[in-house]
Amino acid sequence: MDKVERPIRVNPATKNLLLEAGYVDVEEKVVKIYHNPWNRGGHAEQTGRWFNLGLTFGLEGLSLAPLTRILGMRESEVKELVDKVRHETCLLRHHGYCNLHIWTARRPAEYTGPTGQSAGSAGGSNQVNDNSKGGSSNAKSSPIATGSTSGSGKNSQ
Repeated sequence: MDKVERPIRVNPATKNLLLEAGYVDVEEKVVKIYHNPWNRGGHAEQTGRWFNLGLTFGLEGLSLAPLTRILGMRESEVKELVDKVRHETCLLRHHGYCNLHIWTARRPAEYTGPTGQSAGSAGGSNQVNDNSKGGSSNAKSSPIATGSTSGSGKNSQ
């Protein structure tokens, strides 16, 4: 993705960018997400099971455009590669994981946006609408951005 200036790595400047944009109490949390349920027991196993389901079902959609448009692969080649990756991802002897980066931040009540307007004016709102609950509420902090980096544990045989 670097070829088309669309890096997929987590930007180390994210915290500073949020601070420069006027947010306060910026925090980053890194959560290890396993590619499959190899890590037995509780939350890690369930997270791995669900991540594996999403990954295996979404892999073709995530792969087709970059591999055909950028790398010039044929669609049949991509589908063959995706099938192999799906198979490998489901093998419990492979202890792969991703690091999910979650940034939370708070916009101060006296926030002045880039246009110089306060949060309560036409420049923005300090409320977050939650249609699932039928209303809105003042948000003290909310996830701002997420990203992931891949890693791998030791492969056990």
